[in-house]
Amino acid sequence: MEINITDEIKQIIRIKDQIPALQENGMVWETFMKDMSYRLSWNSNSLEGNTLSLDETINVVEYDRVCSGHAYSEYREVISLCQAI
Repeated sequence: MEINITDEIKQIIRIKDQIPALQENGMVWETFMKDMSYRLSWNSNSLEGNTLSLDETINVVEYDRVCSGHAYSEYREVISLCQAI
């Protein structure tokens, strides 16, 4: 059985070629990168057992707002990872 991924590779190349244009538009690129850092931080921390939701993660990073029922270490993990990204 032969696997043909030619179409997928072409699609990846098309998307890759669009990246410079998106980077030039600072408003789009900055928003995308901010959202990606929140989601990456939340996803990575949740894999490690952190119980903060995505909304709580954004509130901690963006507004320094915390909710009851979570350990201080969970908030520190989120902040540290977002700063590292």
